[in-house]
This record gives sequence, structure tokens and C-alpha cells, in this order.
Amino acid sequence: MNNDLSNRRETIICLVAALSLLIQTDSNSWVFKPTVVGEGYERLNGGKNLALSIRVGPGSFGFRTRRGIEGALFGIDRSEAVTSQGVFTWLTTKPNWVWQLLETSIPEYSSFLQPSRFKKSIFLQDKTVVSKAVGLPVNQLETGRLASRPVFMLTLGNSLSTLRRQQLWLDTETGITLKRLETTGANEDYALEWHSLNSEAVATPLYPTAGSKVVRGLIHPQSFEHIDKLGGEEDYLRSLVTIRNSNRKSSLSWLQHIIPHPDFQFVNTSASERDTSSLKQQQRSNALAGPEFMPGGLPPGWSATTEVDPDKGKMTMNLMRPGGGTAKIITQTPSSQSSTSTVAMSISSPNTDENVNLAFVIFMAKDGSLVVGPGNSRENVEEQRDHLIDQATGRFIVIRSDFLDPNTGDTLTFAQLNNRAIGKVFDSHLFKKQDSKVSKKLGSIQISELNQPYHISMISWISGDQELVLMSTKLTTSELIVVAESSSRMNP
Repeated sequence: MNNDLSNRRETIICLVAALSLLIQTDSNSWVFKPTVVGEGYERLNGGKNLALSIRVGPGSFGFRTRRGIEGALFGIDRSEAVTSQGVFTWLTTKPNWVWQLLETSIPEYSSFLQPSRFKKSIFLQDKTVVSKAVGLPVNQLETGRLASRPVFMLTLGNSLSTLRRQQLWLDTETGITLKRLETTGANEDYALEWHSLNSEAVATPLYPTAGSKVVRGLIHPQSFEHIDKLGGEEDYLRSLVTIRNSNRKSSLSWLQHIIPHPDFQFVNTSASERDTSSLKQQQRSNALAGPEFMPGGLPPGWSATTEVDPDKGKMTMNLMRPGGGTAKIITQTPSSQSSTSTVAMSISSPNTDENVNLAFVIFMAKDGSLVVGPGNSRENVEEQRDHLIDQATGRFIVIRSDFLDPNTGDTLTFAQLNNRAIGKVFDSHLFKKQDSKVSKKLGSIQISELNQPYHISMISWISGDQELVLMSTKLTTSELIVVAESSSRMNP
């Protein structure tokens, strides 16, 4: 008991001391600092507390989390840095291996340390005024204290479901959400709480260990966990047999294997099998915080951080381009759920003579989230947002084998998809279709490629009810076709 009291007292003292760095003067506006580091925890679906650290600074954004990627790496300590050189993630237990991603794995984190996008003066009024501003029913609006800090305590309803609600504790001076609890009826969906917040005079962004080996490609996250345990062709074939034997409920008689290119060693084979008819999308956006970026709004390798000025009703998007260089977009934030803002502009791409055309639509969703989506159609973005998790009925199976060239960090991936379209596994908006060829053995082959932040060649073909995919950051299309023509059915 004494230890618990001591720990609680230390947490309170730490939070008070850290927040004092954020506070300058008492005013009717939030006190904003460009560099903030938060230490706390999050909890998903009533599970265990997962340690969380987020660092936001000028031109950089990084975090340390135990939340997974694509259902893998959950509970494993992982860091991620979003910089002008690219997006990099690495495991605490394997700091010498770094995986360069195409985009940040958890974009919502970028808004967690931002002030509320609504004016402070709104929360000094009654529930009716707040409800009208945020576009959601406000069931509670009080002032109180959290860890000795004065806070606004709000309980927000949801226009989509009477059972869903968000409880938020906003720091009265910084506007940062110190604590957040989302529930559906009696079930806890999400919880977040900061133990400490620090504003640093000098930004010290996260960055991978110097000399780390950089891995590139669309490998399965589970493979990255095994990246330092490479094997040969026998290990690869053994992994397929293990998966086939462990999936008794599903017939994997269609399972195929390839003869890997000699430059590559086997890493891991993963199997994903789910009944999508039982999946429900879970929104984790804070109804009062910064924007939620939808996939496809930025070119591959680009990243963005945002700053919302509630007093001026403006939002600044700071864009970081692969290979260096930044750009800034300033736009109005929608004032209500019925209003929509659009942005369209052309930005020069570094190291090329081509311009990149960007188009965004910005609006307040029915759940209160500020959404930034690709294109200029709010209806299309709302439909995309409603179907982030595929709603197709029936069972799908994806078998994915990854190989690595340990000398260069290049990868080769062979994916076998049953009752599943390729665009639902690999982000189809990232790749450009280039051509199609005909193979005597495989039939029609579709060829696609991605050029930023690094080059990926992809080929795909149909075999019975399955779609097969080969992609590599090193091999040419012709070399991939040679590997693909080596594919054959596994022996019974």
C-alpha cells in the first residue's frame, strides 16, 4: 500500500512539474508548445495497459508503443520515427534492424498531444454551446482536477449510437486530453492516460540507431520479428507444411511454393484467416482533437503533422517528402458537420522534374472526428472510412512468405490469396499499373510498380480461385516472372 501511495505521489509530482513547463500565462487561449513528449498508457478493448510514449516536434514525429501492425507485433515494444528521410520502425530488442515503411503505422497518434481544435472559451460556457460547436450531444461538462491539474471533464454522446460515448479530461491551460475513455454500453473500447507531459527547449526526435540495417518492402510485420533468424529453402518448405497442417478447418490443397531467387534467404511465412462478416470497424479518433488522415491522401513515403489554431479556425499541414524537403498547407477547418473544406495544389517533387498533385477534402464526421481524406468528394471519403475494414462476407485466407537479401536489406514476398482481392491486402492506391504480359505457364500477368520512397516491382496472376502475388525491392519484372514460373503445388 505504501509503495502504491508513493508511486501515485511521484506520478502526480511528475505531471505537475512537467505541465508547468507548458504553462506560460493564464488566458482564454490554449497554451501551445511545438515540442511535447508524453509518457503514459493506452488500453484496447478492456485489455492490459500498454505503455505509450509520443514525441512531437518541428518537422518530426515519433512514438514508442506496444500496439501491433496488421494484427502482429502486439504487446512487443516498438519505436517509430517519421522524418523527412522517411518512416522507420524498429523493435527495442532488435535496434540494429530497421524497417522503412511506406507510411506511418498509427497516424492517429499525431493528434494525441495537440490542443483541442475548439476554442477554450467554448468550454467555459454551458453544454448547449459545446454541443453545438462539436456537433455531438454533451451529457456532462464540468470542471475538476486530475492529478492536481485543473481540467474540463466532458462526456460526449454519439449520433451514430446511443450506447457509445467518450469521456474526456482536457487540461484547462494546454487543451491537451490528459485522459480519455471510450465505451459502448458496459464495454470499454479504448482508454488513454498521460502520466507526464514535457515541453523541451530543444527538439530531440526519435531516430534509428546509427549503422542499423534498413529493411525495405511490404513484408508481413510478423516477418520483421524474425528478421535476424534467416533460413534456407528447406526452412521455407517446412513453414508451408506447418501452416497446412495447422489449418485443419480450411482446405489448403491449393497452396503453392516457389524456388526463391539465390540472393534471398527465407525469413518467415504467415497465415491470416478471418471471417470478415463478424468484423466491425472501431473508431479511435478523439472528437475534440486534431485531424484523422485517411489512406491515399499523400504519395508513398510522404508524411504529415498538423497544427490546429482554434482561435483562427485554421489548420496547418506540415508535409515531409522522402529524400528531404518540406511543404506547408494552411486551410480553414470546417465549422460544423454540414461544412466541407477542399484543398488542391501542385508541389514539386525532390530529385525529379515532376510535380505532385495533392487534393484533400476536410470535414467533421458524424462521430465528431475531423477527417482529412484524399480527393475532393466527401461522399467517397465517408464511404472509404466506413469500409476501412473489409465488409465482404465469407472467409478469406492469405499466405505470405518473405525473403531477405541480408547484404542490401531488399526483400522478396510471395503472397497467395484465396477469396481475397489483392487491393484489400496491399494498398492498391500506392501502386501504378504499368503493363500486362502473357506467360505460357501462368497465363496473363499484371505488372505494377511503386517508385517512392523506394522502388517495388509487383506481378500478379490467377491460378484457379487464388490470386498470386510476387513483389521485390530488388528484382526486375523479368526476374520476378522467372521466379513465378517456378511455382508449383505443394505435395499432399
